Amino acid sequence: MPRFRRALVLTATVLLSLLSASRAEAKRIHSLVPWAPTNTYVAKADIDGRSKPQLEPRAFINAVRKGQWVRITCQVQGQVAYGSSLWDKVGAYYVPDQLLKTYTDGGLPGAPTCGAATPPPAPRCQRYTIFGLRGSGESSKGNHGMGATVGPAADAAKVKLGGKSVLLKGIPYPAVSVETLIQDPQKFRLSMQVGEILLRKAIMRRIKDCPGSKIAVIGYSQGAGVASETMRSLRTSAFRHVRVAALFADTYSAGQTKYSYNFDYFNPNRSTPVRRKGHGVFGAKRLPAALPYKLDVCFADDVVCDMSKSTGGAVAQAFLAGMHSHYKDWAPGFFSSLPGFVGLLVGGSLQR
Repeated sequence: MPRFRRALVLTATVLLSLLSASRAEAKRIHSLVPWAPTNTYVAKADIDGRSKPQLEPRAFINAVRKGQWVRITCQVQGQVAYGSSLWDKVGAYYVPDQLLKTYTDGGLPGAPTCGAATPPPAPRCQRYTIFGLRGSGESSKGNHGMGATVGPAADAAKVKLGGKSVLLKGIPYPAVSVETLIQDPQKFRLSMQVGEILLRKAIMRRIKDCPGSKIAVIGYSQGAGVASETMRSLRTSAFRHVRVAALFADTYSAGQTKYSYNFDYFNPNRSTPVRRKGHGVFGAKRLPAALPYKLDVCFADDVVCDMSKSTGGAVAQAFLAGMHSHYKDWAPGFFSSLPGFVGLLVGGSLQR
């Protein structure tokens, strides 16, 4: 009997140790970060578990309770539920992604795809695809989730393309505010890294699902920097599909190039050429030569895309500078709006 008790105590001790270790490893997530197996996410409501990523039948009523923290082992596309076709695998069951607080409307960066899931229905392939990335602190509501500069440019491109068979899709990355750059530079960089992951994933998925669709990417400020870095991460073969990158105030602008479009903010009717003296605030990086059509749009002396010794200033001041926030409502003398003009160029480039 004493031997049995000792064994029981030892077993209980081991189980408690394992349970404590499991709890110690779990990490509660309160913002959008790349997926990790130890991350846990809070449930926004009581959730029924399903054996497949579809609403019916329900395999386990209240498999997850509101306020419960759970791990997501993988994600997969399935039946549309609560406005999204994304499902998460929690334990043995699938639950609608919209009912877990993951801080994104899309998939978690780096999350594995559930291998045993029912494949999603075949996508409808439009002839043209335009991905847009909003700038720092811009809302994802309205303008296709692209922000007040990129959204109108995408609309203009769609009109140029005839208004049909065009998919406009905003990339739902954090786009944290300029203040974050001052208070927490690492978080600002993480925002851009998440954007790069999501944009690259969206591009590669589109190429796989719709290889005949011509792709354009438009970005503004932080979003332009995200697009710029993503273009450099793609293989040359991807540029058979990705045809255009239009960047408003690229943080990595190479400065004066053959593909730079320079404007004098203070003189919209200027007839003489405008040249840049500097480069992007985060460094000078050229877009890939294999990318067929490149548009690097910048106001001269906007220190986000034309930083030089003469402009100077702190990095944060670059984003806060007055002219930088007016790409959305500025118009050159020959056109009704700058976003509209750029959109026209994007649409024309896609048609070639």
